[in-house]
Amino acid sequence: MAEKKITKRENFEGIMAFLTEHGKTEWAEVMAHEIELLSRKSSKSGKETPAQKDALIVTEMVKDILAESENGMTVGALLKTEPIKSFVRHNGESVSSQMLTAIFTKNPNDFERKVEKKIAYYSLKYGVEDEVTEGV
Repeated sequence: MAEKKITKRENFEGIMAFLTEHGKTEWAEVMAHEIELLSRKSSKSGKETPAQKDALIVTEMVKDILAESENGMTVGALLKTEPIKSFVRHNGESVSSQMLTAIFTKNPNDFERKVEKKIAYYSLKYGVEDEVTEGV
């Protein structure tokens, strides 16, 4: 069984306790400040960045488009569809093939990739709920 790794915060707290015991309160205050900085760093706002919001919107648009497609679509074909073509990202740019490929790569549970004659076709994966209703 592996030993628990000591964190930076635990080290700073130990140093602060040692310094306080030996009467070095001004140095202990420096350690307290470092612990406070660690607390600020670890508390993230949890808000999505504009790029993440754009990716979520494009992901939903792609899911809607692929739901209507029977055989799947290539990234190039998706870029030519009206919803994708007309979408303008937060920075004023249009959706790129790299962005679509990243969406497919980051969501392997949602999308299926089939390669035919060196061309990748993407389609929606059908989840467990769909399989259960088909069997009934």
